[in-house]
Amino acid sequence: MKVLICGAGIGGLSAALLCKQRGFEVKIIEKGPEFQEEGFAIILWANGMRVLKKLGLLEEFMTASVISPRSLEQTKDGTILNDINVRTVGAETRRISKRYDLRKLLMREQNITWGTTIQHLEQISRNVLVTYNNNDKELFDVVIGADGINSTVRNLIFEDVRPYR
Repeated sequence: MKVLICGAGIGGLSAALLCKQRGFEVKIIEKGPEFQEEGFAIILWANGMRVLKKLGLLEEFMTASVISPRSLEQTKDGTILNDINVRTVGAETRRISKRYDLRKLLMREQNITWGTTIQHLEQISRNVLVTYNNNDKELFDVVIGADGINSTVRNLIFEDVRPYR
């Protein structure tokens, strides 16, 4: 099975690794011109840890992250909504890491085509013909849109869909 993943963020890279584990041929495209450090931190709970374990990356993530012992939620004006000592609710697996470090971990051994977007999608029988921004075309069995809140893939498939705000 040939899979195109549009987006080299945490979701797209994770999907690519899981597809490769199942023997699929995977191509990743990313609109950005190169890998860039974005965001600051990310917190992973137990479900995220299970995915990293399936990917064989949990041990490395554990050394690059720390336990996040507190969950503090507040409004823009500073009013505290929740202040929870995470260890008291049995969530010791909640860990915090730099987003950059997690993406770098997921990017290893990935071949990413930078500066590339999809211009057009066409369903042909059980396949999808993809036209890229350079007008090259390629046929895939599956196209996964992991290209963020302003998703090109979503906008090409669904008319008049606005991102959640």
